[in-house]
This record gives sequence, C-alpha cells and structure tokens, in this order.
Amino acid sequence: MLTTQRELFSRFNELTSAEAFLLLLGEKEAQQQLRTYGEHVMVYRRQASRATDALREEEIDDYHKYILQARESFFARLSEIYGRLGS
Repeated sequence: MLTTQRELFSRFNELTSAEAFLLLLGEKEAQQQLRTYGEHVMVYRRQASRATDALREEEIDDYHKYILQARESFFARLSEIYGRLGS
C-alpha cells in the first residue's frame, strides 16, 4: 500500500505541474478539466484500495464512466489548444 501511496503522490505532483503549465498558457478551462479528471481517478483509487469495502461491479462501472468522460473532455479541449497553436 505504501508503494501505491507514493505512486499516487507522484502522479498528483505531475498533474499539478501540468495544471500550472496550462494556467501559464492562459488555459483555465483545460486546467479545470484536467483537475476534474485527476480528482475522479484519485477518488476511484482511494475507494479501490480500501481493503474492508470492496467495490461492487456497478460502482466500478460508474467510476470507469466518469473517468472516461472527464478524460475525453480534457483531451478534446487539449486538441483545440494544439489546433490553435498550429495555425
């Protein structure tokens, strides 16, 4: 579990750096979408790592759906940003 906590902390730091970069570029909406995506992943990992409360299949499906929606939204926004940079 300690390894998972370290990994989660490391990933959180990477997300924070990416958010800061987006803010420096003036991309507040993309930063908020990235934060939402990261929060969904962190909540899921926290719930999944609880040894006493195993997630039900439908809960896993719900988390999966929310994570994919947040990821898709973020990458669609990122694609728009890259498209503008290439113009």
